[in-house]
Amino acid sequence: MFCIEALASPGADMIFTRMFGIFLRVRVAIFCLAIVSVCGPAVAEGLSADQKACADPGPQSIAACDRLIEAGVSGRDLSNTLYFRGDSRLDSGDLDGALRDSLEVIRLDPADRWGYYLKGNVHLELDQPEQAIVALTRAIEIEPDFAVAYSSRGRANLRLDRTAAALADHNRAVALDPEDHTILNNRGVFFWATQRDHLAALDFAESVRLEPGYALGHHNLGDANWSLGRLDAALAAYREAFRLGSEDPALLNGLAWTLVLVREFREAEPIARLAAAKAPELPEYLDTLAHALMGLGKQREAEDAFAKVIDSGASDLIKDYQQSLAARGYEPGPADGKDRASLRAALADCIRDNCQPLAD
Repeated sequence: MFCIEALASPGADMIFTRMFGIFLRVRVAIFCLAIVSVCGPAVAEGLSADQKACADPGPQSIAACDRLIEAGVSGRDLSNTLYFRGDSRLDSGDLDGALRDSLEVIRLDPADRWGYYLKGNVHLELDQPEQAIVALTRAIEIEPDFAVAYSSRGRANLRLDRTAAALADHNRAVALDPEDHTILNNRGVFFWATQRDHLAALDFAESVRLEPGYALGHHNLGDANWSLGRLDAALAAYREAFRLGSEDPALLNGLAWTLVLVREFREAEPIARLAAAKAPELPEYLDTLAHALMGLGKQREAEDAFAKVIDSGASDLIKDYQQSLAARGYEPGPADGKDRASLRAALADCIRDNCQPLAD
């Protein structure tokens, strides 16, 4: 699932805060329904439609798993079905249902490492890292080479600021499965959260090399490149994540703001609009849209967007406006984040002049 960290991006004038998402979802190829041993392509072709749908991530998974359970699937097949349903419930946000499924997998077989792995990830999503560590440690005791369990336990240790333990877990996970792009991505998040941006960028780059279609990896690589001041590389990574279909508001805003900085206002505007529509409660996204509109010379729309930012009471942005306007010879009042009347008048003059107060 998702591990969210609040991170600040650098910028000359703009304080740009975005939410950094980290995704871990495991579908294990050898974990095929009705087959206990490794399932090759020929075996997989022999599975029923519901078996395939249950094991395949997506909205159809839960209903297909339900049908298998109602049909009386039993034994190892039942454990596998419950795991897949719990995994899909976790992905859809049904944490209570996912937890019930994990406990049922464990009840059916107390030595089932996947039941404990699922339980640990549910506790992570519930922001219960201590309980997650207990479950994931049990999974590792059952299978000492359980790479993804180490990766998840590393995330839990990071939540508790146990950085040495977190790093050890992430390094162990990578050593056990260096070809898993999600494991590399997760270690990259650890490095970024602990201010080791160069190492984070290396892991994110390796993650997308291993899986070029991994949109989140490209998004994270864009963030890391931004933090390192590599604007062109950040823009390329953001564009690729967007091309791959990501509509995460944070990705959209990061892409739009970077486009504003390189004066690609026409490309930035529709992306900024989408970001602001998806997260209207975040004034930073309206700020990005306001700059794109100003860059296109859309004075009235830009004024309206800036006014909404000011009305939101975002004091950091308001102070930023005041300081930037004053530096450009306008009179926005004191840089206190409070004097809105003078600020509005100065902004209107600046927008009319297309002065780009925060984009330089």
